[in-house]
Amino acid sequence: MRFSRPAFDGLRHQRTQFVLGGICLIGLGLRLIGIDFGLPLQLHPDEWSQVDIARGMLAGDLNPHFFRYGSLTLYQLVTLNGALELMSGGAILSNATYYLTARVLSAVYGTATIGVVWWLGGLVGQSFVGWTAALLMAVAPEAVRQAHYATVDTALVFWMSLALAFGIWAFEKPSRPWMPAAVAAGLAIGAKYTGAFVILPLLLLMFMARGVYAPIPRGISLALAVSGVILGVLVLVVNPAMIEVLAQRWTTDGDLNVEYQNLIFALWLLLTSGAIVLLVAGIAGYFTLRVRLVLGRFLYPETIVFVLTVIAVFLLSSPFVALDFPTAARDIFYEVRHIQLGAAAQVAVSDPLYAELVPRAAFPEPFFYWNWFLAQNGLLVVGASALGAGALARRHPALFLATGLYTLLLLVTLLRAANKGERYALPLLPILYIWAGIGIVAVSAWLPERWRMVSRFGLTAAMLVVPLMSVVELVRQNFIIPDTRVMAWHWLAENLPAGSIVVREDRTPDLEHVNPAFRIFPTTGAFDSRTFQEWRAEKVDYFLIGTLREYYGSNAAHFPEIAEQYEILQQQGHLVAWFIGDGRTVNGPPVWIYRIP
Repeated sequence: MRFSRPAFDGLRHQRTQFVLGGICLIGLGLRLIGIDFGLPLQLHPDEWSQVDIARGMLAGDLNPHFFRYGSLTLYQLVTLNGALELMSGGAILSNATYYLTARVLSAVYGTATIGVVWWLGGLVGQSFVGWTAALLMAVAPEAVRQAHYATVDTALVFWMSLALAFGIWAFEKPSRPWMPAAVAAGLAIGAKYTGAFVILPLLLLMFMARGVYAPIPRGISLALAVSGVILGVLVLVVNPAMIEVLAQRWTTDGDLNVEYQNLIFALWLLLTSGAIVLLVAGIAGYFTLRVRLVLGRFLYPETIVFVLTVIAVFLLSSPFVALDFPTAARDIFYEVRHIQLGAAAQVAVSDPLYAELVPRAAFPEPFFYWNWFLAQNGLLVVGASALGAGALARRHPALFLATGLYTLLLLVTLLRAANKGERYALPLLPILYIWAGIGIVAVSAWLPERWRMVSRFGLTAAMLVVPLMSVVELVRQNFIIPDTRVMAWHWLAENLPAGSIVVREDRTPDLEHVNPAFRIFPTTGAFDSRTFQEWRAEKVDYFLIGTLREYYGSNAAHFPEIAEQYEILQQQGHLVAWFIGDGRTVNGPPVWIYRIP
């Protein structure tokens, strides 16, 4: 039986949908296994920043008063939680329900990213590249892990990948609009500020797509020069010392260490350089046609509309960044400082050890992300990615420049930050997996034609082995086997009398969220601000000690008083229970429970 062309195309389209849906279902299944881990405890240190803030906004205040990230996912959670409360008759849901809803949203974002990567791979390479990249993304261990958490990272990867895909889609045909890419880029920034790194690759594609261009009018050159003068006067009047005084009012601790001061001075230098560039370009363009011609390559209605659209969409998704700017500036300063120091900003101010650990090298710990990516994906994926990048550079230089610039921007930022975290590298995965797919196609092209398809499928299957093994072990360790904090919580609930006074350190069961029968003193470290005797004066019955004891013990020369308090606790308290993860049958940080006689 022969098919007519339209019928055959329809059948092929249905088959594509079926296969892609199957890959997405595999990815969704991996992302939903154990997604309720730890609940009602809050085991992830950053989930509160989305769940608890969104719950507070349900009372009617649409200002989140929290701006360490964009507000897009907060408003999405407000909408979802509001709908769930309406469906339950207006009742306030359980704490676990709010957290589970936010985690499911993250899992949905992670699953949707698989489809975007499939499309992006097809745009950059060919359909086989899209399928390979989608498969790798579906089982990517770190992507699966982060999709279990109620954080902003999976939303960031989705919107950045979608923006890049729309940009390449528009680049391929001049008649296609750039507006979808601008909207997706604005939403990426609304999810997390680092989404802004997708803008430069998109602008690069716009510049390369423009064949014929004209010089800008002399009036535009004059406007640039006037803008430079205005900005120059502003940076002369508002000097770094004045900014520091203002920033002190915005900090949570009222203190500005050297990293904060460096950040302010760098911002001032950036504005000063911008003023000079605008002034020189404007004056030169006013008198020289060649300069106006160069400026016309970059300044034209489409790029201006594109940038303004990105800004407008971001502000629509996070309006109070502008409406409550002092709070937003404080939180953004805090987050930058946190990334630079590798510690919470308020801890870094009071901790003398961080005065010595402030990163001085241009790229501290350069192999952190390399080791992580290699361990989770294997040499075959890494080698195929490198080969695919080279093949893309030869066959489609424009797309290589765009994806390469995207990768370079993220890598430089990651390596420069002192605070290392695998989740920060998640936006790199789609490009690395697409390059890997191109690498497989490049290898198969060296073989006789009858072996090409077989070699492609064989290499893809071989490439999936290490990620599959990694993701199975990761899901088992993180979301299936018992966690020490959950085990400690159950022990406490069974053995502590009601009304017990408990001091709990960070990285131990958050009893204040699940057991109001106890009087809880949550603290970063048990003896950061109080001695053992001062706690005894509060009639404390139990101490929950976590990993900070080991930290202070190994740095006793820097913290002799705090290390001594832990020794006193060990001598005068009774160790009644302890829970240590072995990575095989129990996971999680160590928890020691001391009873005070």
